[in-house]
Amino acid sequence: DYILMDPSERQRLSIFSIPKPFPRRVISAPVPWSLSYKEARLWQSQHLFVTCPIMIQMQDFWNERLSCLRFVKLENLKSTTWSLPLPPSEFEQFVQRQCQAARDELLQSWLPFCASLFVNLESLSLIPSTKLAAHAGFQEIFSCAAALMSLQLRGLVSASLQDLQEFFMIHQQGNDFGEMFDEMKHIQPQTLLVELQVEDTHIEFIPSLQECWEVIHRAFMEIVKSAEKLPRVRGP
Repeated sequence: DYILMDPSERQRLSIFSIPKPFPRRVISAPVPWSLSYKEARLWQSQHLFVTCPIMIQMQDFWNERLSCLRFVKLENLKSTTWSLPLPPSEFEQFVQRQCQAARDELLQSWLPFCASLFVNLESLSLIPSTKLAAHAGFQEIFSCAAALMSLQLRGLVSASLQDLQEFFMIHQQGNDFGEMFDEMKHIQPQTLLVELQVEDTHIEFIPSLQECWEVIHRAFMEIVKSAEKLPRVRGP
């Protein structure tokens, strides 16, 4: 009560002593999971760097600037330089140039940014605890960063392969129009340009259908190969 805090009021009311406050003390008994919790917490603080600010910056950079990157940008086929249908040889060159351009972008922007987070001394202070990081070993931090970069590359390869597959799936219905022919149904452009050559009673495809299948297969493998042997951040 505020009246008891005023000496003049206590004298007026003839109150010469008031109860003294005592702090509350609560003693909790040990729980059976206390030791395992402390061990798990210590292990995660020494070996788990997912929430490290450096990893968050790497993930933000990828999501903001490279999330829409593809090894093969199929929308470029609508440009004036490349237009469907393409001969198989030109289509293969298109895929190779696109993959090389995406690889160069990774080497010129993504990799230098990730490396700068560790080279810059100011960025090293973003590690949660320098003493703890020294105890756990900087090598584990670099390994975590390399694992994150590998996951980002794997996602890029998967998305690029899926886009290229969907590009070829526009012809999954084939050209069997059945009993009734709908002239508006088969107006979509072709993908590869194949010439027909008639010799006597035989019809030959130039290039052959087997060669076309090999070109398509090499296009998918070119995407996978473009992500190979890309440098990662490494510890000292």
